[in-house]
Amino acid sequence: MGNCPYSDKYSIVHIFTEGFGRMAYLLPRQTSKKQSLSKAFFQPMSLIEIEADCSGRREICPMKEVRSLYPLHSIYASPVKSSLLFFIAEALSKALHEAPADRQLFRYIEEAVLFLEATEQSVANFHLLFLYHLSRFLGFPPNLENYTEASYFDMVDGRFDTLPPAHKHYLSPGEGKVLHSLSRMDFANAALFSFTKRERNAVLSYFIEYFRLHIPNFSNLKSYEVLQEVFS
Repeated sequence: MGNCPYSDKYSIVHIFTEGFGRMAYLLPRQTSKKQSLSKAFFQPMSLIEIEADCSGRREICPMKEVRSLYPLHSIYASPVKSSLLFFIAEALSKALHEAPADRQLFRYIEEAVLFLEATEQSVANFHLLFLYHLSRFLGFPPNLENYTEASYFDMVDGRFDTLPPAHKHYLSPGEGKVLHSLSRMDFANAALFSFTKRERNAVLSYFIEYFRLHIPNFSNLKSYEVLQEVFS
C-alpha cells in the first residue's frame, strides 16, 4: 500500500487487492465525520475492506467507504515487528508495481501479516522467509533440485550447479546453504532455525541482489538499511 499526493483535495492510494491486483484509489485529504475514510486505515500493510466507485473504466477509483478487518496493534507496538512490516511493504511496492489479480499471493501476504501480528516467538528470520516464498509467487523461486553442500547458486538462472557461473552474480557453497535451510521453514517453525546477526544481514543482502536481478525496479529500499541496524 502506498500513498502519494494527487491534488489539493485528494491523494492517490495504491492497494494490492484480492480480486483486481494492484489498484489506485482517490482518498480525500479532508473527510467529514460521516465518512469512514480515516487515514489511520491506510498504514502500510493494513488489512482493509473497500467500497469504491470503479464505474466507467476508471483508472483511479474514488473511495466511498473503508473498514479495518484486522487491526495491527501488536505490530505497531513493537519496534522490531513494525520495522519488518515496513520492509515487506516497501519490497511489495517495488515487486508488485503492476501486479494483476493473484488470490494465492494475496492470501500469502495476508497470512504473513496476521502471523507477524499474532506471534510471540522470535521474528528474526521472518523477512528472509517472506522473501524466499515471495520469489515463488513472482516466478523466480530458487531451484534446489541440484543442491549439494558443495554447489554454487547462480542468481541469474536461479539454480545450483557444481561449478561457479561465468558472471559474478552467484553464491558460494557456504552462502547458498541458507537457501536449503529456508526451504525447510514456514512461519510457524522459523524461530527454531538459528543464524548469527552477521549471517542474517548477509542473507538479506543476497536476497536484495537476487530480486534486483529479476525485477528491474527493485532498488533503493530505504527500509533495508533500517533492518540491518535492527538486527546488527
